[in-house]
Amino acid sequence: MDNDSKTLTFTETGLKTITLTVETNDGCISTFRKDILVELKPDKPEINSNQALYCLKDIIKLAVPAQEGITYAWSGPNNYTATTNAIEIPVTDFNVAGKYQVVLTSGTYNSEPATIVIPAIARIPVAKFYTEPTFNVKFSAPVPIAFTNTSLYGDFYEWNFGDGLTSFESNPTHIYQTDGLFRITLTAFSKNGCQNSITQGDLIIKKNASTFVPNAFSPNGDGVNDELVVGVTNLRKYNIQIYNRLGTQVFFTNNIFENWKGTFKGNELPVGVYYYIISGINLSNSGIKYSGSITLSDNYKHITG
Repeated sequence: MDNDSKTLTFTETGLKTITLTVETNDGCISTFRKDILVELKPDKPEINSNQALYCLKDIIKLAVPAQEGITYAWSGPNNYTATTNAIEIPVTDFNVAGKYQVVLTSGTYNSEPATIVIPAIARIPVAKFYTEPTFNVKFSAPVPIAFTNTSLYGDFYEWNFGDGLTSFESNPTHIYQTDGLFRITLTAFSKNGCQNSITQGDLIIKKNASTFVPNAFSPNGDGVNDELVVGVTNLRKYNIQIYNRLGTQVFFTNNIFENWKGTFKGNELPVGVYYYIISGINLSNSGIKYSGSITLSDNYKHITG
């Protein structure tokens, strides 16, 4: 009997039976069988992620290709483990960042570990701003409004001024050229792509500058000219004082949208002539002052300027 060796190459995995038959020169035959398990070492996989950077409230989605007969062993920060080919990790805090690893197993063979590093989780910006002058002013076009950005954790900004125009400056000044009611939206972005928006308004702008105080009004409850409405625009600071004939102050406000209803300390005042003083600072930081008289009537139907 000649000694001989044979190399077998299997193209499929699974349980294989090897049979060796030996026959002597005088015709004696001996057979030997052996079962062997043919396994294939998995290749090192490539991990796919749903995005490169993450913010709080995002979901980290990682996956390797699904393969038949393969088991998966994931590990990661905070003792994270999983056994599926695709995983999802809600970004509920900053500690989910770090190295994630997966090992594929086929039978008794493991692949080389594949890893991916999730970068530091970004804070979601908090968009905030205020204007100078504030919205509590009666404006007439054209009027410049300065916007001061007080956002937190933002790296880039986009302003929508409500009139079809935008800006990417941090602290822009915008000139409103038309009348209307405008709402302003500021969106703050982080370098990681996180964003947050805030909308403020209403910003009311009239067509033409005006300084108009009617010479009479009638708070008789008929729904017509029941309040003293002062038409003064483009003042960053404003106040009005109203006095009776004896010099007693019967009304004061620094809110340009607050109108006098012809009362004093909750009581109706008698008909007659009262005197007003309007003072303030305009958008050019110049002081202004207007004064005159107003008739409180019980049956007033027509206002003249």
